[in-house]
Amino acid sequence: MAPLKKLLLLALCWLAGLAQAQPLRIDQLPETPLGPHLLYLQERNGPLGLEQARAALQRGEFRRDDRSVASFGLAARPVWIYLWLDNPLERPQALRLALGMSWIDSLDVHHLAAGRMLAQAHSGDEAGPRAGAAALLPGLGYGFPLNLPPGQSELFIRVASQDPMVLPLRLLDEAQARAGPAPRLQAAALPPLLVCGALLALALHQLLLFAGLRQTSQPLYALHLLAFAALELALSGLGYAFVWPEEAAVQRYAIPLATGLFGLSGLLLGAQLLRLGQLAPLRQRQLLWGLPLALLPLPACIALDWHVAALAWALTLLLLAGLAMLQLGLWALERQQPAAALFLAASLGGPAGAALTVMAIWGWLPLNGWTAQGLELGVLAQALLLALALERDSRARLRQRWAAGRQRRLDPLSGLPTRLAFFDEGLRLWSAARRRARPLCALLLEIESEAEAETARPRLAELLRQQARDGDLAADWGEARFLLLLPETGAAEAQALARHLCAAAAAQGIRLRQGLASSGAEPSLEQLIAAADGELYRAARA
Repeated sequence: MAPLKKLLLLALCWLAGLAQAQPLRIDQLPETPLGPHLLYLQERNGPLGLEQARAALQRGEFRRDDRSVASFGLAARPVWIYLWLDNPLERPQALRLALGMSWIDSLDVHHLAAGRMLAQAHSGDEAGPRAGAAALLPGLGYGFPLNLPPGQSELFIRVASQDPMVLPLRLLDEAQARAGPAPRLQAAALPPLLVCGALLALALHQLLLFAGLRQTSQPLYALHLLAFAALELALSGLGYAFVWPEEAAVQRYAIPLATGLFGLSGLLLGAQLLRLGQLAPLRQRQLLWGLPLALLPLPACIALDWHVAALAWALTLLLLAGLAMLQLGLWALERQQPAAALFLAASLGGPAGAALTVMAIWGWLPLNGWTAQGLELGVLAQALLLALALERDSRARLRQRWAAGRQRRLDPLSGLPTRLAFFDEGLRLWSAARRRARPLCALLLEIESEAEAETARPRLAELLRQQARDGDLAADWGEARFLLLLPETGAAEAQALARHLCAAAAAQGIRLRQGLASSGAEPSLEQLIAAADGELYRAARA
């Protein structure tokens, strides 16, 4: 009786284990991940083999997880997945299993029917280019072909990874497997592909602008975008599948490197955009010294092949950089920086989206469409807001340059163009007069009393603005002298204008000397002005 009781007990345990699962009909496959149809067992006391996992299933140790995508966090213990399948058709059916994320280290799939092994497969980013990169379906996970015979069969899958263990599992029929522009480029890969394309286009645009405007914030913004494009390539699997399929080390550390670079480049961009070096040079020096020190542990972890430590430190850097960007935005907003409000909004949007995805990957939130795409949506919003902030800052800087240039070209006391500004327009008037053989005169006016020159200059400049004719060019020539270039004006007409101006100035208590020269005998504008200066000198001596 003892053997019979033992056999009955084993049968009851087997029935209790299977009671948690119901066979999934392959003609009724859902479009969402199959989480509610799966049973999970996390290893506790060392690795389990297939037979041990089957025995654990019979003992009812596998558990259901109602989430569509199960997540076990960072550096989790290996997990077994069980799926019971039913093919009600009379012929075998070809399906494709898509499982995991691009960063999963190891996947072992066992397909059984009636206790007999039908197929086995191994993959993951540690499996090498043939079994790993070649099996990766970007956006879906690692793909395994399945040939399901009529009736029921079972899948036992063992997953091991030091990275966050996120386990979406899908079964694709032949039509779904062929959907997309290429066999390995499914529709799920198009969103990250479009994100990478948009970021690359924005980065190139900023580099082209930098070639003309030479603003340091523009290459920093391009670096920030390129860092996230690299992160998106690594997260989606596009990088491992198509860019670095032979480099397992690159796949292992691309995510932490891109994550750290993305966070720190955003902080550097904010410091440059918000003019931290001009307004708070001590903080700028502290930032420039602190960033290399903060980044140093990351290459050290990579050199020592401390995978989990590298990823944990990269996420810490991202968090600290986000908090520092928020503080920097608030600081700039208090000082009414032109781009402060947009930068502050960007510093909130990007980290918020990243936080949603990170918490979903670590199992703190359910992984769904919003949380899975939170990082991409947040960074795209951040990129747009930063682009607007850069544009606003560029306009503010251009206005400042224009105002500074205008101040250099205008005398601050009289408000008239200086000599430099005079020649830009004067040479054009001179060339037009010589080309058309038209008269042109230069009239130099000098305030007689040097003691009264500083107070008289603004009043004389205003008089010249009021009395000069349309087309005449007036300039502050320095040393209490003013120059008028008179196009379409002969010597007699210029002399009459000079007497009128001297009389109008005398009415305001300003006594002037004058020197007049005509373009007829002078070969250049400079010599025409020199001739007028000579006439002024003779008038002063007289």
